[in-house]
Parts: sequence; structure tokens; C-alpha cells
Amino acid sequence: MIAARVLHHVDPLDDGVALLTRLAPLLLVDEFAPDLIVGDVQAWYEERRPAAGDVQAPERIDVWRHRHPGLHGHKVVLGALRRYYEERELVWVPYLHRWLRSAAVEAEEGAAIATGAILPVGWRWAGHRHAKGRTGVS
Repeated sequence: MIAARVLHHVDPLDDGVALLTRLAPLLLVDEFAPDLIVGDVQAWYEERRPAAGDVQAPERIDVWRHRHPGLHGHKVVLGALRRYYEERELVWVPYLHRWLRSAAVEAEEGAAIATGAILPVGWRWAGHRHAKGRTGVS
């Protein structure tokens, strides 16, 4: 099963992930870390947003954050996943270009991440369900 850009919204998160374990022994996640869109990352995005034109993407991150209160940060989502699934892979990837719908911005974002100018905020994760009746919690 694939969970794409939804887990940061799920409430209660642990119950949602527990349900996933019953439905999906293998889980692939395509997510982003809303909590990391701050500082240099936020400024980088907001500098490029005007050139994107008429796309459904936040104009200002602070306004977007105000309109979407209660989103789970990446550590919370990863913690819930790790309680129910054995992590097989976690890869950090460019994400902001997806909002701006631009291949050119994707290349620019990748370069900015590679040079350390900004952190990646997208992540992809794969895990398989812990053995029956067992969670990753001690």
C-alpha cells in the first residue's frame, strides 16, 4: 500500500497507522515535513513562488501554516510508523518543486540541497509490519 502525503493530517495518528498495519504488511510512504519549512527553506520557497504563477500552492508559508494547524511534524509521523513497522528505507528528497509544478525548480531545489543551502523537506519511507502482536515500542 502507498500512503502519499496524507499521514501528516491523520488524527489520531497512532490509530491510523495501527489500521494500516492490518491492511498493509508492506507500506510505502511519500511525505513531506511541514515542520522543516522554516528559515532558509521557507525563504527559498517564497522567493520562487511568484514565478510559479497560477498554481495551487501557498503564496506565503506562514498563511498556509495558519490555515493548516495541527499538522504532524516528520518526527511524529516517523515515530508512529516505526512503532508499527520495521523501517527498511528512509530517503530525503526535494519536495517544494511539487507545489510549484516546475522541472526547473526541481533541478534548482536539488542543487540547493546538494550544496547545503536548504534542507530537503520531502521524504520517502518503506517498512514492513512488525511480527504479529509486536510493535517497535519497548
